[in-house]
Amino acid sequence: MGMIENFTQAIRGAEKPIATGWDGHRAYEINIAAHLSMHRRGAVELPLNAKEADEEAGIWLGKK
Repeated sequence: MGMIENFTQAIRGAEKPIATGWDGHRAYEINIAAHLSMHRRGAVELPLNAKEADEEAGIWLGKK
């Protein structure tokens, strides 16, 4: 709840955000890595190569 409350207050201009854009990027990368790991049935090394990860995820999700 603390993160949600901080986000709300940051939108209102009452507080500085706890999480940065970089935090969001890393969380997204970890999410994609988890999905790729399930698809590959093995370990995935970070940081991901963004272009390759997007292409593989697109194939896996049936979007390519």
